Amino acid sequence: GGGGKKVVTATAKRAVVVLSPFLTTEEAYQLGKAAKALSADLRLVLGPVPKVGEDDHYPKNMRGEHVPPTKFTIHAEKCPNRAGVELVLKKLQGEVLSFESVLHQDLTVMWFAGGYPNPEALNSAIPENWKAPTVVIVQDLFQSKLTAVAKYVFPATTVFEKDGSYINYAGVTQSFTKTVKPTAEIRSELQLAMDLAGTRGLAQVSAVRTELAKDFPALAELATIKTPTLTKKVELALV
Repeated sequence: GGGGKKVVTATAKRAVVVLSPFLTTEEAYQLGKAAKALSADLRLVLGPVPKVGEDDHYPKNMRGEHVPPTKFTIHAEKCPNRAGVELVLKKLQGEVLSFESVLHQDLTVMWFAGGYPNPEALNSAIPENWKAPTVVIVQDLFQSKLTAVAKYVFPATTVFEKDGSYINYAGVTQSFTKTVKPTAEIRSELQLAMDLAGTRGLAQVSAVRTELAKDFPALAELATIKTPTLTKKVELALV
């Protein structure tokens, strides 16, 4: 309500909204826009990016050594949409602020939009001596160090429970539709973002894509998707 917006505005310079690399591009965009509409001083931050080991390049010889030229790579980065969320952050925030860079700042409010399938990826990013902000709001799938200190916890949706687009490391954008409906009690990340923005009605990915197409010409093709089951790839040159 209006009172809540006043509180956010009053503390905006000490408030962050964390957008994880497990969000769809549409979710990150809508939540980021809603936050900036409340106050331009609210900072948008990239959530922890899970990595396991190092990039593993193929083919290899009998000794397990990489033999160029590389035909494919198993990437150490274990998340679907770092590139998409970074694209949104560069547009709305002007830069990509890492989760680590704000952890030890004197924060009053943190809204954390997660969706991490492995809570250890999040727990390992939070040091033991971390002092949590006064108000922590978490959207996630599992309990973690963040939910333990959260004042409000909302259930997140998995990749199988939502429509949306992801941009991989090579700049290939793929659009997917949900295969499973979330339970009736769960409000999707996109719906919460639209509620925060004061938009009435149910969240529609197609409407968000129309806005995305205006702000990101390279994503304009996403707005042309009409068939719900269609997966469309869009080559995006990442700078």
